[in-house]
Amino acid sequence: MTQRIRITDVSPRDGLQAEKAIVATVDKARLVELVQRTGVDEVEVSSFVSPRWVPQLGDAADLFDLIAQGKPDGVCYSALVPNGKGLETVLAVNHAAR
Repeated sequence: MTQRIRITDVSPRDGLQAEKAIVATVDKARLVELVQRTGVDEVEVSSFVSPRWVPQLGDAADLFDLIAQGKPDGVCYSALVPNGKGLETVLAVNHAAR
């Protein structure tokens, strides 16, 4: 029996959220690009959470807009959406990055 394993890399969101110094959006986009080149199926890019709570992820909408331009086929971009306000925000974002 053939089994398929789906690999999701969460480092752009989970790995950066605790960084004290704000990482530039273009640098986050570069990280996403490098991660996707490893062959993972999905990259959890960011979180649509209040920037008051997690300032590092306050650029989630801009980041998704930026990476949508170079998204390869076969890679899924996802985000953590912890509440209704985050859902409203993510629904307003260009869904080309999906």
